[in-house]
Amino acid sequence: MPPKLNKADLIKFAGIYKNEDFNTEYELLVKNNELIARHSSNDDIILHPFANSSFYSDEGFFGKLEFQKNTEGNIIGFSLSGQNLNHILFVKIK
Repeated sequence: MPPKLNKADLIKFAGIYKNEDFNTEYELLVKNNELIARHSSNDDIILHPFANSSFYSDEGFFGKLEFQKNTEGNIIGFSLSGQNLNHILFVKIK
């Protein structure tokens, strides 16, 4: 059963994440108590909790996010897998 995350939990995942290889950024934000992925060329993507540090979406190209934390427990990035994508790393820049 997926975890129930409240707004305070979700805010920890918010920020701007960048992948250098594809030179693309996603902003993750909390809207209506849901984690949303926002990109300039796509509609907002709702992210559903899958486990404590992973989320999934209903969009094939943005399938699953696995968040990485540093030794202090702060989120430093995520790995994205989806259609034709496997573990593409996005680093938190803001």
